[in-house]
Amino acid sequence: MDLARLIEEARLNRRQMQAMQLVFVRDWTQKDAAHWMNISQQAVSNHIRTAIQRIAQVNEREEAA
Repeated sequence: MDLARLIEEARLNRRQMQAMQLVFVRDWTQKDAAHWMNISQQAVSNHIRTAIQRIAQVNEREEAA
C-alpha cells in the first residue's frame, strides 16, 4: 500500500494534515509551522504524532489482512 492511500484511509483532520504537509513536504521546522498555524510548537508536535500513529494503525490493519 502506498503512503498516499494510507494517509487517506487514516482520515486525518485538517490540522493534522496541515502540520504534516508543512513539516514533511515543505520541510519547515515545527517552530515555523507553529507560527504559521498560530499554535504552539507542542501542538504541532502533537498533531504530527497523532497523525503518524493513525497512519501506522491503518498500515498494521492492512498488513494483518
